[in-house]
Amino acid sequence: MRRNAVRRTAVTTTTATLAATIAGAVALALPAAGSAARADTAPGPWAEHVCSALASWSAAAEQKSAALKKDLNPESLPQSRAVFSRFLDDVVRETDRMIVRVDIAGTPAVKSGPAIRQRLRSLLLRARGLIAAARRTAAGLSLTDRAAFAKGATSIGNTIGAQFDSLGGAFDQLDRAYPSPELDRAITAAPVCQGG
Repeated sequence: MRRNAVRRTAVTTTTATLAATIAGAVALALPAAGSAARADTAPGPWAEHVCSALASWSAAAEQKSAALKKDLNPESLPQSRAVFSRFLDDVVRETDRMIVRVDIAGTPAVKSGPAIRQRLRSLLLRARGLIAAARRTAAGLSLTDRAAFAKGATSIGNTIGAQFDSLGGAFDQLDRAYPSPELDRAITAAPVCQGG
């Protein structure tokens, strides 16, 4: 189903970026609420709005990931932990913005539209929770042992990757539970949903 492929691609791409950035940056640098929503939104505008929110989130996360690689300081674990923590804080804030934008899209005017909206929101909140949990874990990274810091940061990246992979499976379940040919067509027709 196209809808599933687009959602899973956005989550998988961003997950891979976050996990690879966290693990790669550590390896390189440290080697040793809901807003007012529309009641019913036609499938086309809904798909464009949701895909735009996901694309903006993904782009922001990738940009922040690139900055993280440059900002980690192998000479200062306290500075590196602060940079790493700020990175995760920023991704949590970007996730909050994305959820608000998806909320504003409203409910798709399709069969099971309210259920699709609620389940999608639940999945996005779950993603936010995973990143927030990673941030809390990052606060405990070692400030004195480079190897322990690297191992901890890599573990955070791997955990995010594994949990987001599981989240991708939840998107699959959403598509199976609430198939919508109208949304599939709208997503196929919207360039932003196709990465363009």
